[in-house]
Amino acid sequence: MQSTRLDFLANFPQNQQLNALCKDVYPHFNALNPAIIQTLQEDSVRLSQRLGKAHCEMFRFSAGDFLSLFCALYAHQYKIALCPSLHQQSFYAGKLFERIAPDALYWIYLGQKGTLKSSGENSIESAIKAGANVFFIPLINQDILTINPIESLLKTLQTHIPDFIAFIDISMQLSFLNTQILTSLMRINHPQILWLVNAENIGLAPCNGAMFFSQSLYDDKRHTRLLEDISALNLWQEHFFESFDCALMQILAQEPIVDSKHLFYQTLQRHLGENLDTFASLDDTPPNALPLRLKNIKARTLIQALSVEQIFAINGQDCLFGKAKPSFVLQTMGYEEKHCRELLSVSYRHLEPHQIAIITQKIAFAYHQIIQLHL
Repeated sequence: MQSTRLDFLANFPQNQQLNALCKDVYPHFNALNPAIIQTLQEDSVRLSQRLGKAHCEMFRFSAGDFLSLFCALYAHQYKIALCPSLHQQSFYAGKLFERIAPDALYWIYLGQKGTLKSSGENSIESAIKAGANVFFIPLINQDILTINPIESLLKTLQTHIPDFIAFIDISMQLSFLNTQILTSLMRINHPQILWLVNAENIGLAPCNGAMFFSQSLYDDKRHTRLLEDISALNLWQEHFFESFDCALMQILAQEPIVDSKHLFYQTLQRHLGENLDTFASLDDTPPNALPLRLKNIKARTLIQALSVEQIFAINGQDCLFGKAKPSFVLQTMGYEEKHCRELLSVSYRHLEPHQIAIITQKIAFAYHQIIQLHL
């Protein structure tokens, strides 16, 4: 039986060929070989320029990496504003860092629409008033898969705090990269923005990623020592930047995604009626991404039932990583735990209409079985 993945943006398929390129007999390359160093530098520059930047460093997207980054910022007297929906590992690193330096971190939460706000409570403006000058913002939010209004958020930052630094996570956007998306990234590309990319989202091995920054940011004496410390925290891996660049080129070469999320939702709604809703408008999500709300059940039970049918889905990142917890993103938005457990975070690259009909029928059948059995 062929499997169906409904967790595309959270669980991108591994590129075995490119991952093999990064493997070697020994874990560390010969750092005294000038040819290897030159190749690494050339690869990193080429990759950086692909995304409109001048430099990049490896950044492995673990809680330890985020905690080290937060500590480096704290050591240089920056104050952090962190959006919980950036990544599960950054969220738990932020929780720990908050205990180390409670006055150095401010949380910026998603509003009820499921996106970040420029003004109001727990917004960009409120973070600025609290003294924050470094912002961690995802382009696409984990779990509920909504797209943040980055252009308006950046306008707020530029208006109120000209010397801001923003770490923007573009990982999920790169999962379905095309020339139009690349153009939109260049439109919001600002010298004081650093891109964060989890390489897992483009098919490379877990716990790999990169941080991209501009030459002007590095040359700014206010930030040079910080960037030098960040560089010292990260280790380079031979062939990594080459593999990263190849992965982007392979995604760019694929056929554009055909958005069928509305068909998916409408087909499932015909089976479930008022028992189906969404945690955010589908107008605010990328193609083929649906934060479904299956009322009055625990989505984890439904996910287990679907796995028997070789249909794989998740409740959110904690579910993806094997944690029996409801969505931390929805919890930070103020939802009760029982409602957080109703989330089915669906994303896929492509499904034909007949596949959508079969999958939604199986989801509906599993849902009705769970309701009848009071599971």
